Parts: sequence; structure tokens; C-alpha cells
Amino acid sequence: MAPASDDRALNLSSPAARDKGSRETLARWLVGLLSGPVALLIAQLAGAFPAQTEAVYGQRVGPWLGWLLARSTGWFSFSLAEWLLAAAILFWLLRWGRALRADARLRALGRATLLNLRDLSVVLALFTLVFGIQYRRPPLTERMGWTDPIPADLLRTCAAASVAEVNGLYRQLHRSDDLGRPTALERDFRSLDHALQDAWPDVATEFRLGAAAGWNRGRTKGLLISPLLARLGLSGFYFPWTGEANRNREVPAVRQPHVAAHEMAHQRGVAREDEANFLGWAVARRSDSRLARYSAAMYAHRRFLIELLRRDPEFARELIDARLPGVQRDVDDLHAYWARHRGRGTRVSRSINDRYLRSHAIHDGTASYSRSLELMLRYAAASGRALPHP
Repeated sequence: MAPASDDRALNLSSPAARDKGSRETLARWLVGLLSGPVALLIAQLAGAFPAQTEAVYGQRVGPWLGWLLARSTGWFSFSLAEWLLAAAILFWLLRWGRALRADARLRALGRATLLNLRDLSVVLALFTLVFGIQYRRPPLTERMGWTDPIPADLLRTCAAASVAEVNGLYRQLHRSDDLGRPTALERDFRSLDHALQDAWPDVATEFRLGAAAGWNRGRTKGLLISPLLARLGLSGFYFPWTGEANRNREVPAVRQPHVAAHEMAHQRGVAREDEANFLGWAVARRSDSRLARYSAAMYAHRRFLIELLRRDPEFARELIDARLPGVQRDVDDLHAYWARHRGRGTRVSRSINDRYLRSHAIHDGTASYSRSLELMLRYAAASGRALPHP
């Protein structure tokens, strides 16, 4: 039997013990609740010193953290992200559900809400520290010194070249002008992942991303919730809490390699969507996979044509007519896929994503995705008025 003095020391029901326990609980709750705002303040300070943020976080800490997370979860063949999302939502809903069944319902609901707010604050803090600060880096155009005006006729030049490139790569892939059906995935996606991974070191070097951006981060993850992503108008997403690059595995094959390379760019600390699109294009274009190169060419071709239709619709229609029948079949298949899934979910998802991007100082929100066109044109201008062949 323990001595009486030990009994008193372990008597947590005593007023002093309860008071001490309450203070410790309150302190833990306050630390958790304030962690998110403090992390956001750190991100704001990082934005005030972009050169230092780039040197310390952008080139070293951020990519290294992304690599560590990706390698820790990469050995799972499935995406942890969708399961963690489901578990977190279920946990928070159950906490509220238990509160609704409590005797002192209002008090229990208040406590449950405060606990959920604390959890969300911690989640926000982790996001900011492992990825959110990347939004405060100087943009790629500044880091590369791409400040000269874009020549007025460069869009026409690149658009015309893109038709020849996409047609040529289609023929390399299918040895035909029209396969008779939309392009499909070659084999297991893992071989395509390897081809994209192998292209990252050269891209990281050329575009000054830091050595860590070239490190292998493992496979991309095809999602079980791909049908839901389609309804939301999403081709994929990066989950910074686990470092996973996730893709909608139902998207037509002509888009999948570029989508995978885009999410890989986020894994490497590239937060801005236009830069992830551009670097994903550069990686897919340099890979050993014929499908990836065709996917990159199709992405650039469509970006050029969309803008050219606005500026010079007659010339744009001439270029569209110059597409191979098989290339046009792939374009039609892609349009049909998204048309089937367009609806209220797509609009809501786009609105949420727009607000998310604006909250991270991306002032044009989801419109920033299309700014990859400007990056490709600036790259062409810096390379002698044409996109260099990989």
C-alpha cells in the first residue's frame, strides 16, 4: 500500500490538483488555438523579406521538408491523403454529435467547437510551415530575370510551332495520323512516374529551384475519389501534410502526365499554379516517355490556341485545321470529359480555390493558372524567340 503522502499527491480530485489541471489544459488549448495565427504571421514576415525567404526557405528548408514527407509516405501504394481527410472530417463531426447528446448541450457544443477550432488552427500552422510560406517566394520571372517585354508576334510563332510539335509527337506515339480512338495510358503509371522523376534534376538546375528540388520523391497517387474530383473540376491536388502528389486517375490520358508533373512541382515547393503548370510542362517535355512529351506538347498547344483565338481568331482556326485527326480526337475527348462533369460542384470548387489563392497573395486567383502561357512566351523570348527543343 502506498504511503498516505503519496495518496495525497495522486489525489487529482483535490481543488489544488483540479486548478493546476485546468491551467495546464487551458495553456495547451491556447497554444493550439494560437498556432495558426502565429504561423500566418511568420508567413507575412517571410513575404516582407523575399530574397531571404528564397535563400533559406525556398532553396533549402521547403524542398527538404517536402522531400522528407514524400519519402515517408511514398512507400504506400495508395494515397493517405483521402483517408486522412475522411478521418478528420468524421472525427470533428462525431465530436459535435457527442456534444448534441450531452446533458448540458449548449456548453458541450461550445466546448466541442472550441476544440475543433484548436485542431483546425494546428492544421493551418502545419500547412503554413511545410508549404504555405512557398507563396512568399519571389516569382519565377523575377528569379530567372525574365523582365524584357514579350515580342508582339511571338504568340503566333509559338502557336504555329506547337501544331507541328503536337502532330509530330502524336505520330511518334501512335505511328499513325489517327489511331481511331482517344490516346490511352501506355502501361502501369509507375513507369511514367519514373520517366518524369528522371527529368526533374535538369529542370531544377535550369530554373534555379535548388538541388533538393531534383531529389526523387516517389510515385504519384491515383485517387479512389477520382469521380468526386471530376465533379469538382479537379485534375489532382497536392496534400502538403503528407507530401503526396495526387491525381484524378479518370482524366483522359493525354492530360495525365502533365497533371502528375504539375503536382510533382508542388511537392518540390512550387506553390504558384502558373509556375507548377509551366515547370510540369518542362518536365513532361524532357522525359523519356513519348506519352509525357505528347501531353506536354498538347498542353502548350492548347494554351497558345486559346489565347490566339482571342487575339487572332482567323489564324487560330487555320492552325486548328492543321491538327492531325488523331490530335483533334484527343482534344474532343478532353472537352467531352469535362463537359460531362461540369455543374454546381465545379462552380463551388472553383470559387473556394479562387478565395484560397487570393488569401495567399495570388491576386488574380484561379486566373493565375493560365499565366503559364506568359511563362512559356518569356521562356521562348529568353531562348531566342522559340521554345528550345529538349
